[in-house]
Amino acid sequence: MTSVSTTATSLASQIALCDVLLIEISGIHSSLARDIKHTLEVRNKSPATWR
Repeated sequence: MTSVSTTATSLASQIALCDVLLIEISGIHSSLARDIKHTLEVRNKSPATWR
């Protein structure tokens, strides 16, 4: 019975870690998307407005 409980606890911990990692990946994705959007907006402006 102890090994089953330990396995369940281990699995729950791994699932929790995966949830945290997914949240972190989502944040990185959002940040990169904003950076790319900003870069494209800057590149699409005419050279006269770069100053």
